[in-house]
Amino acid sequence: GLEWPNGSPITAQDVEFSYKAVFEPAYNAADKQPYYENIEKVDVVSPRVVRFHFKNNYFLNFNVAAQMSVIPKYIYGDV
Repeated sequence: GLEWPNGSPITAQDVEFSYKAVFEPAYNAADKQPYYENIEKVDVVSPRVVRFHFKNNYFLNFNVAAQMSVIPKYIYGDV
């Protein structure tokens, strides 16, 4: 039931978008890339569920995924 300030729901698409934005040069987020370089990809499973795939086993993988800042795709989706 989480929502953005405009009332729209926070979705799995927002999480996937937030991960991809870190590696998109237009967003100028190169300083964040080292934190997420072990994530291979993020899959949208359903509107409220994502699956993180990691390149290798690391005991802090869950922490990295859980602490990722999520940004609204409806605002930042069009660079």
